[in-house]
This record gives sequence, C-alpha cells and structure tokens, in this order.
Amino acid sequence: MRVFIECDDLVGVLSRTLDRTRRMGIKVGAVIADTGKARAGLELVVVDPDRSASDTLRKRISLIEGVSSVSMRDRPAPHLPRRERVAPTAEAGDARKD
Repeated sequence: MRVFIECDDLVGVLSRTLDRTRRMGIKVGAVIADTGKARAGLELVVVDPDRSASDTLRKRISLIEGVSSVSMRDRPAPHLPRRERVAPTAEAGDARKD
C-alpha cells in the first residue's frame, strides 16, 4: 500500500508520520520525498497493513500539523524505476558461454 501526503513541513511531518507508524506496529518499506512543488510531498510504501490499521493510520496522519492532504492506494503501478541489470543471469536452459 502507498500513502501520499501533501504537507508544509517535510521534515516535521515525516518524523511524526514515522513515529506513528512505529507505534502502530506498521512496517514502512520505503519513503520518497518530493519538494519540487509549492508544497512538499511524501510517499510511504507501507508493508501489508490490514484495512482497519490503514484507515486509522490515514486518520492519524491527517491530524498532524502541516498536513494538507492524505490519500492511499492499495496496489498502484510501481513508482520507482527498476535498476538495469549489470550482467545477464543464466536462466534454465541457457547454456551460453562467453
């Protein structure tokens, strides 16, 4: 699940959000910050929360001072680009030798 937060104070909101997720026992897989807009944006990749925990988390984040909006998506398309492979891997049936 991904949580999108628009806020005024990036560092303060991130700190409070991570504190709330830790207290709730929710694991965060990644944090992506965007400061290219008039307002700062945060994207958190949350690892498999149940529905009630994610609803509670959304409500608690929205109460943080400086947060202007919070939205969540269950399974969006990947945001981060995949890294290119350095070397090809040998798959089953591939008997090439360099």
